[in-house]
Amino acid sequence: MPKITIVLPLSREWRVEPMREQLETLDTEGLEVDLLVIIDNHEIKLYDWPHDPRILYMDQNHPGESNSYARRQRIADIMNLARTNIDSDYTFILEDDTQIESHYLQTLVSHMSTRKNVGLISGIQAGRWASSMNGIWKTDNIFNPHIWETLPSTPKTLKPVDATGIYCTLTPTKLFQQTPFRCTYQGPDVNYGLDLRTKGYTNYADLNLTCGHVTRTKTIWPTPETGTIKFIRDDTAPGGWKQVETVLT
Repeated sequence: MPKITIVLPLSREWRVEPMREQLETLDTEGLEVDLLVIIDNHEIKLYDWPHDPRILYMDQNHPGESNSYARRQRIADIMNLARTNIDSDYTFILEDDTQIESHYLQTLVSHMSTRKNVGLISGIQAGRWASSMNGIWKTDNIFNPHIWETLPSTPKTLKPVDATGIYCTLTPTKLFQQTPFRCTYQGPDVNYGLDLRTKGYTNYADLNLTCGHVTRTKTIWPTPETGTIKFIRDDTAPGGWKQVETVLT
């Protein structure tokens, strides 16, 4: 029975109950589940949550939407706290503004169990503010920066990618522990995927596992019309990668 640590950062009070309900209905049959909730807003209280969660608190409340770098650095700090507080086979990373279906974790575990040398496998989600973009990145092939491939819109299957957002993502805990999250130009989620690729692992996105990106007024879903962000290798750019265009999937 594989042991799964679910890592869930919580900073939005209005998302506490919806996330509790999602975790309550999540299919975990045949899995040993360890739920790690990282509280990033000290006003948040948890009552009657499933899986007997372990709770960690960030030292200070979330600084708010000050700027994109600060938000990305906060995500890196949360993930790095989580990395040092888990002991399991796989780590399942959620975000508190993500909406998933109950079978997603089982699907990701099934993918992982039938493939070797996997760095991460993720669902896909449209950007919350830049809603024309899906959270999947190709980087002109990290080992050969002159090659570019556009992800097909059909058939919707499991596809190799270089990086994804970390909102519905399964990764081996050993790699999660060994790979620090770092914030540069493209953020800790992209850096995590690129670092795994550099180490020789293959990352995947399951285009069937579409995740809702929740705001206070609507839920944004990825569609074939939204795109992937294209990067090229540029050692003069922050983090060594330069964003050049959005490519439709």
